[in-house]
Amino acid sequence: MLKTIRLLKKFHGLPKKYREIVFFSEGGNYWNTMAPIIKSLLKKNRAFAYLTMDNDDPGLCLDSENVVSFCLGRGMGFIYFMNMLRANLVVMTTPGLQTLTIKRSPNVKHYIHVIHSPTGVSFYRKFSFDHFDTVMCSGEHQIDEIRRLEKIRNSKPKLLTKTGLPYMDVLNAQLKSSRRDRQKERANILLAPTWGSNSALTRYRMRLIDVLASTGLDIIIRPHPQQLKSEISLITELETASKSIEHISWDFDSSGHKSMLFSDIMVSDLSGVIFDYAFVYEKPVITLDYELDIKNFEHEDLEGPVWEREIGRSLGAVVSDDNLDMLPKIIMNILSRRNLRNEMRELRETSIFNFNHAGEVAAKQLIELLEASP
Repeated sequence: MLKTIRLLKKFHGLPKKYREIVFFSEGGNYWNTMAPIIKSLLKKNRAFAYLTMDNDDPGLCLDSENVVSFCLGRGMGFIYFMNMLRANLVVMTTPGLQTLTIKRSPNVKHYIHVIHSPTGVSFYRKFSFDHFDTVMCSGEHQIDEIRRLEKIRNSKPKLLTKTGLPYMDVLNAQLKSSRRDRQKERANILLAPTWGSNSALTRYRMRLIDVLASTGLDIIIRPHPQQLKSEISLITELETASKSIEHISWDFDSSGHKSMLFSDIMVSDLSGVIFDYAFVYEKPVITLDYELDIKNFEHEDLEGPVWEREIGRSLGAVVSDDNLDMLPKIIMNILSRRNLRNEMRELRETSIFNFNHAGEVAAKQLIELLEASP
């Protein structure tokens, strides 16, 4: 704790310009969301501080006199640091301010959450956004759902900005620079579900893999990174059981770029990756529809339709429990359709804000908030 106190004293001793905008990151996994905003601020010659819990966070390597970076570590010290922070704007991707680990510091004027998923808010934990002053939203559906929650809870309205998804700026740039000269004998299916109780792998296990294998197409199975941490025994069991099936490979890379680049259609559940696939890679998605565990999620209060389910039909198809065995036929029908890329582009335009320049928009919005701050 003594080390944290010294670090906090050092931070508060910085020139005021570094404490006007402060970024907090849980680690390098969120760098693609932070980076486009940060790079745009640097182009505008704006100073800021970058706080992270991760020694390997790329944000610690920023080379500019307009940036100061601190690694807070993952112990109890970072909680003390954040709760005692003095700053104008604090920008974070971590939900649950005040209700989970990080509390609002009385010496921070304005807290901003950057939503880093194109999904609705139904399957965020309850009160994920309630205690932020501003939420940077990716689409109108998020604005609508957060406003509904405010009415249900009679809470103070937040500023909800039309920002978009900065990490998609990064994915799109990566896609444009990628080579696509790999030869394929047949189409490739990417199975990429979420993790936890609502995961398709958790629910269906080998049944789903066997159904997909019956297509005779190549199959890539990419478990959610969190599933490799919290459900590794399940993944090991399924990997072993599928070894005898031809044309199946498993992708455990930290980035899903290669699998998304070389596959032709995705099968998933309500994982946010379905929108990366549809909106960045412009490829179709089949969403598996089954009864979901909504306990302690925002949907428990929101009720009504789930946005991801509603839009799923436009992404490709929605397949229920009863029709799981129809997957091979549905896959073949979708792959035979023309103009799939144009359909994905049109849907993207109506679903998310500022595609390919969300980082620039977010930086402009932060400056506007700072200039409006008393």
